[in-house]
Amino acid sequence: NFPDTLEPDDICKTWLWQFRNGFSKPSGVSVADLNAEVVAHYAVMWFPMCCQGQHMEGAISTATVTDVKARGKGLFTKLAKKVFKETETDGCQIVFGFPNSLSIKGFIKYLEWFEIATFPLLIKPVNFSPFLNKFLRNKLLSDIVGLLADLVYPLCFILTTWSVKSRDIKIEAIENELPDDISDIWESCFASKKIAIERKIPYLEWRYREKPFSDYKIFRAVDNQQNTIGVL
Repeated sequence: NFPDTLEPDDICKTWLWQFRNGFSKPSGVSVADLNAEVVAHYAVMWFPMCCQGQHMEGAISTATVTDVKARGKGLFTKLAKKVFKETETDGCQIVFGFPNSLSIKGFIKYLEWFEIATFPLLIKPVNFSPFLNKFLRNKLLSDIVGLLADLVYPLCFILTTWSVKSRDIKIEAIENELPDDISDIWESCFASKKIAIERKIPYLEWRYREKPFSDYKIFRAVDNQQNTIGVL
């Protein structure tokens, strides 16, 4: 189904990181087999969440795939309903997700989901040339215009944020354990008063330090009293 992805053994390591880890509950997973061969997979990942300041158990829908030879049999719907029933029994209060344009109709029609909003997409241009080439269809012209845009864009950003006060903020890399006050930042941020995954230290360690085949760099912003005021 995905010929350009990782090797099977590496996919298994990533699967274990997602669904069988020390950060969250063992996630709900269901598969269908045909002649002793797995032909469909549906899963949700458990997450500790908050809703209007209260702790809750939630899960995100992910890892949905059906082999080409087994499609059209309603396996996605059957597996999803099985997982939802099992996780509800285990205490899951909400399942959410970000289905693509092909699958969202199935979630709404067959699984009784409802759409909250279109997910807002934010981007930061890094190299304008490939983007411009899609429209200009001229590589030389795109490279020239893109080079100018690469120079002008950062300058415009600096000018428009010139009035922002630094407050003696220092940026430093976190090489060892994450400082305890990172969890305090989460408690005070806007998202913790709405509905969101709790981004405390256990989540950050799992998401960035333990993820296979990834090498994330973690930075924090500190004030002049060495208090953490932001993490990236």
